[in-house]
Amino acid sequence: MIYRNSEKYTRNDQIIKQCFQENPGFLGIDGIDIKFETEVTNVDSITTTTIAENFFELDINSSYNKDGRIKEIEILSPTFGKIIFSFNNPNFDMKCNCFVRLIVGDLNVKTSTMKQIMSRLKNVLTCITLFSNIDIIHPTEEDIIIQGIEIAYTFSTLEKISYQTRLLLLRIFSKVEQPNKSRYVGIDDDPFEHHIISAKLGYNYSIVLYDKTAKAQSDNHLENIKNHGYRIYRLEFVIKKGKITELLGSRILSNITDETIKNFFKEQINLAVNNLILEIKKSVQLTDRTLNYYFNEFGNRYYIHRFFSGILTPALEKSMSIALDEEIFCHLKLPFIKSHKNKSRIRRQLINECIIQSKDKKYILSKMITWQTLIILKIMDQFIYCDKIQSTTPKQNFSEMGMKMISLQPFGSKTRIAIYNDLLSSRTKSTTIEKIILDRWKKIDYKKYIINKFID
Repeated sequence: MIYRNSEKYTRNDQIIKQCFQENPGFLGIDGIDIKFETEVTNVDSITTTTIAENFFELDINSSYNKDGRIKEIEILSPTFGKIIFSFNNPNFDMKCNCFVRLIVGDLNVKTSTMKQIMSRLKNVLTCITLFSNIDIIHPTEEDIIIQGIEIAYTFSTLEKISYQTRLLLLRIFSKVEQPNKSRYVGIDDDPFEHHIISAKLGYNYSIVLYDKTAKAQSDNHLENIKNHGYRIYRLEFVIKKGKITELLGSRILSNITDETIKNFFKEQINLAVNNLILEIKKSVQLTDRTLNYYFNEFGNRYYIHRFFSGILTPALEKSMSIALDEEIFCHLKLPFIKSHKNKSRIRRQLINECIIQSKDKKYILSKMITWQTLIILKIMDQFIYCDKIQSTTPKQNFSEMGMKMISLQPFGSKTRIAIYNDLLSSRTKSTTIEKIILDRWKKIDYKKYIINKFID
């Protein structure tokens, strides 16, 4: 059993690495719910069937009306998902409504393109016909209505992304201040780590950011160790039928192309960049207001010390400070200070205090989460493609190609000081946060943050 698990872990580890041979991230469809009308021409001898050589496990259940007519057939498979045929036709024929839940089973790192969805559906229906005595008339793309869709961006990193950065990333995509958070149990990890953070935007729409490496360990697809040499994350947009037309333009499968999915994600990235600017502005306003409070309460001599004590204690509880990171202090207006010269001095004093405190690796403000978030967005924007198939068969020997991943190494104190000095010295009355962030967005050299790592 141990040997079998070891083989499985090695195989799955290779599959993960091969998914990121070309790029550190990719866009695709994780799951999709569809419905269509069809006709089942044969339902004789419905039994539970297993087709091991096709990695196809079919668990088939059927129910009947009192008069003996077939009412429903449900087919479940960990490989493809679920199919339900509902027969409610008074004409005593075999026409039915069909609901299909298509998933990527097992390890579930690769995702599907829209082009592949129809192909996968045909394969599933064909396999059911071949191996279960249920003959199904195949629908066209124009006949298929989407009931729900999960659009996923999957990306690899060298290090774990800090919880604060992940919170900010989800916040700017969802505009939800306090998301739900949970963890995968039974895995070797920090006991205070939250692997899943999610935000509900009404009944029909939610956004989830989760640690797929932790999930794979929890599901026994990967060995239960702290460091695999990489980390896989997935940002997922879960859209139910009430929101599909608004976000994608149609619920008819033939109208939703790979270009539709790309455009949707591109729009989400653009909104996220704008929301990041709003979050930074909000952080500046809150920090100014809080500093003003401590200045009035404790006076010129003690207010800065009290300020840091006051904002970091709740930050440790909520995992995010009102000052998102050190750079926020460069943008402060400090309305309670009258002298322009004193304002400049206080900004630098606040930053210097952070630099001193940042010797503690757990110091929240030195993580530069606004920078890290913008870098991740830039890499997502550069590697959207969902029309290429992520093959589990490498194009060449894996040891010769390696694995592409994002590396968000901590910004050293010298680097951070240089950034702040440049911001403070170039500051004018016309300087705005929008201009600073949008200029940075254009100029980020995303290639600096992508490595090609050869992992044994």
